[in-house]
Amino acid sequence: MEVSKKYYEYTDDLTPDVKNDGKAFFGRDSIANYMSIGAKQLGSEFVKVDKDGGTSVAIDKEALKRLWENYYVPYVNGYFTAQGRFRSEDEKTGTIIALICSTTGAMYFPTEVTIDDDTTYPIDDMVLPVPNFKGTEPYIVQQGAGMSVLRSDEKSEYASSVFLKWFTEKERNINFSAESGYLPVKKEACNYSEIEKATEKSGKQLSNICKDTLSLAIDEINSRTLYTMPPFKNSADVRPFHT
Repeated sequence: MEVSKKYYEYTDDLTPDVKNDGKAFFGRDSIANYMSIGAKQLGSEFVKVDKDGGTSVAIDKEALKRLWENYYVPYVNGYFTAQGRFRSEDEKTGTIIALICSTTGAMYFPTEVTIDDDTTYPIDDMVLPVPNFKGTEPYIVQQGAGMSVLRSDEKSEYASSVFLKWFTEKERNINFSAESGYLPVKKEACNYSEIEKATEKSGKQLSNICKDTLSLAIDEINSRTLYTMPPFKNSADVRPFHT
């Protein structure tokens, strides 16, 4: 937030005759993840699940205030922004310089910025660790696309389980990760050197952004604490208002 404020003020000063025309530096794709992971870093959680399965809102007011100020203040002042559906779209138009997105979202990070039909210029990319609140334990979100088996007949359910086992086999899972940006689901496959070996064997070439993203993300999940909001009835309804 401090860097974004400085960037906004710097760009605003470039045109002293025009007030409040500074540019945003940063944007984030998922406000829901920021809120839930940020709360966990600050020693609190939004939802508490009881032993009997009951749930209650448990967020600490001071933690919520800090989360809100780090979100509301920079967006209102123009230090952060969100124009397109995803922040990678804002990056493509030069609306922002830095962003937080998923590993799959990083696969859409542009190699150039397009201002208009006649103006484009190349850009360099840099993949960095997800920021944490200062002085807190580094939690990161564990989230992604999932598969489930619907209750049907025994034969269909068995066939589905065989498919899932096949799909998540180490080598196949690694190849899927390299192509999609999704991280492997098994610990034995969550090794970047294994991903490199698999892609070399297949003759495929990973882009630099894909290499950097997978390498850093795998290092993070092996060195930080993973967290996901606990499941409870109507849990999906908690996220939409701030996604």
